[in-house]
Amino acid sequence: MTETQVSSLLEAFARSQQQANRILFESILTTLNRTTSTGPEVPLPPSPPMTAHETQYRSGSFAKCTARFDGRADDADKLEAFLDAIITYKECLSVSDEHALRGLPILLEDDAAVWWRGIKNSVHTWDDAVARLRGMYGAARPAYKILREIFAQEQGQQRCDVFISRTRALIAKLPYELDECIQIDFVYGLLDRRVRKRITRESVVSLDKLVDRAREFEESLAEVTHGDAGKGPRGTTGTHPKPKPTVSSNPHRY
Repeated sequence: MTETQVSSLLEAFARSQQQANRILFESILTTLNRTTSTGPEVPLPPSPPMTAHETQYRSGSFAKCTARFDGRADDADKLEAFLDAIITYKECLSVSDEHALRGLPILLEDDAAVWWRGIKNSVHTWDDAVARLRGMYGAARPAYKILREIFAQEQGQQRCDVFISRTRALIAKLPYELDECIQIDFVYGLLDRRVRKRITRESVVSLDKLVDRAREFEESLAEVTHGDAGKGPRGTTGTHPKPKPTVSSNPHRY
């Protein structure tokens, strides 16, 4: 065998060995990939249960809800449309009943917001809040029921402007229109005795003027009640003049 033939044989053997090594390497990779893909899954450790604080944090809210209700709608269908919107939003974002009840004032405006401030302390569940909304702004109520609600409670501890606004909202729900003079009589008669004592009925020409004068009275009353630090009852300073030393009529010294 010549030297050329030996060289050709060695080159052919090297090529075949290289090809065999490549095939073997590819086979090993294929086997490893197949084993990895079909191997048993390693279960992940269970997540620890959420604390009460985390559950409350992850619960949705009405912060980004765009539905609003102002209580001025004469059509009961508008209230139902509002309720459908917020109930759907509540379900989609998993808003709890507690968060929905606390966030309801965000969605109420104008007359409805004033009305809610008057009853919120007596509403303890979400279902009760929805029922109250339907009872107040749903189907039209007869005039005698509205009048009974108007005269059922006097001002009490409420601020004058809030109480007057709430009463005006109820008067606006009557099926007939009342003269403003009669409306003033209704509202004025329900005000606190101190307000009526300071503001005479004859001096009130409109409900807006009554709100302004009642607010001024409350501000002045607060100033008199609390006063400035170190002030006496009528704006006098809290310090008293030192008494002058008395001169004894007896000329003798002891």
